[in-house]
Amino acid sequence: MTEKIKEDLVMKGAVPPLSAEAAERILHNVFRACDMPPNTVPFRELAEKYKTGRQK
Repeated sequence: MTEKIKEDLVMKGAVPPLSAEAAERILHNVFRACDMPPNTVPFRELAEKYKTGRQK
């Protein structure tokens, strides 16, 4: 897929949302890949703060 098509799909909401479980696994893997200590804030709390911040 070209970048333009990908952008169009994202803008139209055609890209399926990422599940909280998958997002949490990705976050864990990123911290591990970067040799960082594990995340100590529960993922659901991070997601809620992000959602609240976007609504303001």
